[in-house]
Amino acid sequence: MAGNPNFGNLYSTSIDNYTDVLKDNYTANSKLLTFLKKAGNVKTEDGGVEILQNLEFAENGAYNRYDGAQAWDLESKKFATAASFARKKVAVTMVVTGSELMANEGKSRMIDLIAAKIKNGAKTLQNGLAEDVYSDGSDALQIGGLRYLVSDTPSSGTVGGIDASAADNAWWRNYKGTCTFASDNVIEKLNDAILGTTRNADAPKAVFVDNAWYTNYYKALVAQQRFVSTEGKGGFMELAINGLPMFCDQGIAAASMSGKIPANHAYVLNTDFIYLRPHVRRNPAKKERVNSINQDLYSEAWLWAGNMTTSGRAFQGVVVGS
Repeated sequence: MAGNPNFGNLYSTSIDNYTDVLKDNYTANSKLLTFLKKAGNVKTEDGGVEILQNLEFAENGAYNRYDGAQAWDLESKKFATAASFARKKVAVTMVVTGSELMANEGKSRMIDLIAAKIKNGAKTLQNGLAEDVYSDGSDALQIGGLRYLVSDTPSSGTVGGIDASAADNAWWRNYKGTCTFASDNVIEKLNDAILGTTRNADAPKAVFVDNAWYTNYYKALVAQQRFVSTEGKGGFMELAINGLPMFCDQGIAAASMSGKIPANHAYVLNTDFIYLRPHVRRNPAKKERVNSINQDLYSEAWLWAGNMTTSGRAFQGVVVGS
């Protein structure tokens, strides 16, 4: 290959050193991913054809009221099952051409090029996963994000291998609300979603919204002056409702650069029941350098594999505005 023959080894070593750092930081570009990581719900999985998420859908039925020697019901009741999620795979490649090598022969220039390539590759992985966690799962190669797990049409479709349209699977449906910004009380609509996803101590932990929801909720609060908690200091815009942090996970107006939460959506989430499940050997992992046999270039890659899962759709809600 043209250029510095030692460049490849230096590049590979630099990527090796950065891989563990990336594992700790790829969640930092989305408030949803950051929140899941903070809650301890980024949990690695270690194999199998699919990712299985155990869940309970009923009590075991063995609560017996009795008197005297009355017999107890010993019949075994089905109370648990598992949702299954396909493992999705991602590769972020970093390519170096012979022209770039020759233009960066000097040691300092070489190091600057390596740093730029690695930094750009890291951003690519971060931004890609930040987009994927809001996907609807319609792309067979993309993970099933919130639009899949917390659907706008909760009583239709199959999620995690469980048919939500079946009458006896009503427990596998998320809450869905609507709000007309111009006429409805946005606070009331969000409170309905919070109550609709609360069961005693099982209650929502946070609300994630796009710019439209954030702006309309802010307007509703101006006269009441109820603002922010300390989480907002972490670089994410935040308000609060009923003690729950509300995060804007969209931001910048340029569509190609903004967060990928769908427009006019507010997600009321109990993150005790939502997980990011990366494979333990792809979280991410570095693929060995590949030299092209018919081009003046070689490439390195980071590999990630996994999916998002849920063990309780009924504890999640979405309110779609218009």
